[in-house]
Amino acid sequence: MPQCSPAFVACTRSIAGQTTSVYATHLGNISLTWGRSTLGLYLLVDLRLAPARADDGAGHLRLCLHPYLPWKRKGSKRRRFTTPSGNHRTVELSWDLRAARFSSSRGPEPSDGFFVTVAVDGELALVAGDRKEEAYRTTSAVRPRGRRQGTDLISRRGG
Repeated sequence: MPQCSPAFVACTRSIAGQTTSVYATHLGNISLTWGRSTLGLYLLVDLRLAPARADDGAGHLRLCLHPYLPWKRKGSKRRRFTTPSGNHRTVELSWDLRAARFSSSRGPEPSDGFFVTVAVDGELALVAGDRKEEAYRTTSAVRPRGRRQGTDLISRRGG
């Protein structure tokens, strides 16, 4: 059962018109689901993290926020959660959608002018969007080095 952070607005139902992108990272799989609700654009981030240590269980965390409200087009959130084995992990989510543009072919997902980053325990796991260099400058997370730095888009559906 996923642990949902109460500080984020709940949005767990699947709605027509959502766009979901699933990424394979060195820390596990991360999906970004973009959609629209009566409050505007929302972003649902679903993390299925690989165990950090051999004695640790896998972590699953679901976060939902409404970044396209006028006061939330740029920001960050940090949440701590407990894995099934009782270990603590910290997830930091950062975004900048102030210059985001949308095209009808991509549904509610921005086409360009944005970034979303996900860091786990101070290590950058995902940078999505076309403003990657700005994302790297604004986060305090450590960039992965060598073989561990790849992020692959493994699925995109919706629109």
